[in-house]
Amino acid sequence: MSGAGSPGKVLKRAVLAFIAACLPLAAAAGYYYWREHRYAEELHKQETQLAELDARLAPIGDVDRLRSAMFARKQIADVLQEPQRGLQAAFALAAAMPAGASLVDLDVDEKQLTLQARCADAAATDAVLARLNQAGFSDARIAQRQPGTPAGVEQARFTARIDPARFAEIARAAGNAEARP
Repeated sequence: MSGAGSPGKVLKRAVLAFIAACLPLAAAAGYYYWREHRYAEELHKQETQLAELDARLAPIGDVDRLRSAMFARKQIADVLQEPQRGLQAAFALAAAMPAGASLVDLDVDEKQLTLQARCADAAATDAVLARLNQAGFSDARIAQRQPGTPAGVEQARFTARIDPARFAEIARAAGNAEARP
């Protein structure tokens, strides 16, 4: 036991070497635990802030849902009013018949307008067709002519398809024309 020393010293050195080897590991484990705990606290703080923000933004989500529900109701109302637009255009057309034409009968359903008029000549018949097209009705045509009418007095039945898209376009153009000075 000359160079190695006594067994107590060897054991002491071994324990000190073991402690010296474990000291960096213990320091690393302590740092890791501290860092994870700090990140967990920070994460909890951010989750709390997000929950508060969600609570403040919840009314905005309600506004979006309310707006989309109101838009859906408006679309339903527009669809329900489409036949009424055709009826309004038909009444306006009947009130302003062209010169040489007089209204005999007017029938409006949800998809079609049927108009019976007495026309003094072919020009009045053409003017009635032109007015139907200008009023927003599509596919205006003479459906039937009355045979045996006296010369210069033609009785004709006109039909036209009610086209909501054209009514909307005409209304938009009228609105733009009114807005211009």
